[in-house]
Amino acid sequence: MDESEVLLDVLRKRKASTKEIESTVDATSHSVETVLPSFFDLYPRAKRAYDKTKRIDILRACERVLRTGDEEELNEILSEIWPGRRDEVIDVEAVDYVPRSGFFEWQAHGGEAGWFDFAPEINGIVEEARVRGEPRVEFEHRGQLYVLDLEKMIQINVYSSTARPVRKVEAANEQQ
Repeated sequence: MDESEVLLDVLRKRKASTKEIESTVDATSHSVETVLPSFFDLYPRAKRAYDKTKRIDILRACERVLRTGDEEELNEILSEIWPGRRDEVIDVEAVDYVPRSGFFEWQAHGGEAGWFDFAPEINGIVEEARVRGEPRVEFEHRGQLYVLDLEKMIQINVYSSTARPVRKVEAANEQQ
């Protein structure tokens, strides 16, 4: 294997993870199996840059981010490839969402803090997925990637593997 193949294997690797959590829906324990994201899952722009250029320095910079957490070199290379172009992560906080009549508002359990509401834009993403009948929905919020299992009613932080029970409550119908 040459250096690029070795680095690609490291950067594509996903790690299986299992966590036991209790459901507040039926008071049973669920084993939640998930796969932690690969480096390229977290940095798709780096993968696109490598695919476009086949430059080994991109892979070396990615591996350095894994080892040290320092993104400076990688960001410099990516800025060189795409000048003035920022990361393409969707900023859900900038999405303008107003729940429609008959929709639900979603909440996650925060332990002793009790239930807290999803931000309106996240609520919209989750509710649209529920209406479409999707069993899972992924979203990013405040720099964290989440998977919400709509069948088990559990939200999982992909980076930390923290799982929280979720629930839906009927949204209030507001007259306009």
